[in-house]
Amino acid sequence: GASIISLGLVIVIFTLIDLQLLRVNSLEHLKEEFSFPILGTIPNLPGRFSHSQGTSNRASYYQRAFTESIDMTRTMLLDLQKKTTLKAIMLTSAMSSEGKSTLCCHLAISFARAGRRTLLIDGDMRSPTVHDVFQTDRSPGFCEALRDETSVSKCLTPSPVPNLDLMPAGKLDANALRSLAGDRPGVIMNELREAYDIIVLDSAPMLPVTDSLLLLPCVDGIIISVRKDVSRISKIRACLGKIQMLGGRLLGGVVIGIDEGDYGYHSKYS
Repeated sequence: GASIISLGLVIVIFTLIDLQLLRVNSLEHLKEEFSFPILGTIPNLPGRFSHSQGTSNRASYYQRAFTESIDMTRTMLLDLQKKTTLKAIMLTSAMSSEGKSTLCCHLAISFARAGRRTLLIDGDMRSPTVHDVFQTDRSPGFCEALRDETSVSKCLTPSPVPNLDLMPAGKLDANALRSLAGDRPGVIMNELREAYDIIVLDSAPMLPVTDSLLLLPCVDGIIISVRKDVSRISKIRACLGKIQMLGGRLLGGVVIGIDEGDYGYHSKYS
């Protein structure tokens, strides 16, 4: 009897571990688990093409597939903007390494390419990437604006992309983090709303730190980035629970890492 009980406990433990580590493995899997809208699907971009500037047919095909998928997500958001107030959008994820920053940068570029006056804010102050992507200075930026060390306008910098300005992360310290819990983020966002058609905020992952939770009241909607074979069902559920508890408006999710066959992008359309 003791052996049977021990075996049963082992099975239960391994079952719980398996459920805890369960990852999103397809678009259908995500739809089965959650009811939020899927705003877009981003195909895998093979490593040898991800930074390629080549003109080979295959490289061009992958680049076009990636760009079209980003533009489709942008189109969904612009349609939402026509129907309701949607000027400041936060992109987040449950945990790190789920593609939110890459998505954020490309989505901001897509909005700018569509003729919208766009601002990209690097609100992931603990692990910033925007200044590296666009090869700009890290400061002054969002942290300096939070500390009210300089005017908001002086924390902005133009990007090489027409219609796109940047607010890099800035230099992080304890005062900047404390300011997130006050009125300063709302003051900054209200000032920026007057100058731009759309504001894209790259925020920290939702579960490890509180930064994104404190910024929720300052935005009009939240997009959660989900990465195939990386994002865990339990973590996504916990992330959605926090958004709901704080009254955040979830616009939907974007699934990254969809295979070519799942995505359905065929070369005849390229």
